[in-house]
Amino acid sequence: MSERYQIWVVDDKPANLLMIERSFETVRALVELRLFEDVREFMATLERDLKRSAALPDFVLLDFFLRWMHGHQALTRVLQCYRAAATPKSQRAVVIAHSSHPNASALLLRYGADFSLPKVKGLPTSAALEHNFCSAAALAWMREQRQAWQMNAL
Repeated sequence: MSERYQIWVVDDKPANLLMIERSFETVRALVELRLFEDVREFMATLERDLKRSAALPDFVLLDFFLRWMHGHQALTRVLQCYRAAATPKSQRAVVIAHSSHPNASALLLRYGADFSLPKVKGLPTSAALEHNFCSAAALAWMREQRQAWQMNAL
């Protein structure tokens, strides 16, 4: 694949965004990260890009506790935007619930997130992100299967 995977990250804490960004160091050539500290900017960008048929994210890492709304509210709007644009599910971003609170991630799953990965705050990187986004094979598999990477899946 010559194009890089588009990964959009929505988290209102700069320290979390930095930790997430560092977690992608080993696959930097394979991914393009777009970090959103403001969920409103994320929503506006997604809505605009859907209307323009611009490059859309392959993955969205979505936190639950956001400054202007909760993650399940943002996810509801994301799914409404995809439906309004008649975007087939196979072309929609894989939405990953990414919260440090298991109950918050569970709620995002109930609202339509594809799967969840735990966020452990205060560490330099995320072991869950490094494991799941470890290679081109893992990225392709997660994009196609809409599930967390299973190393012996291939």
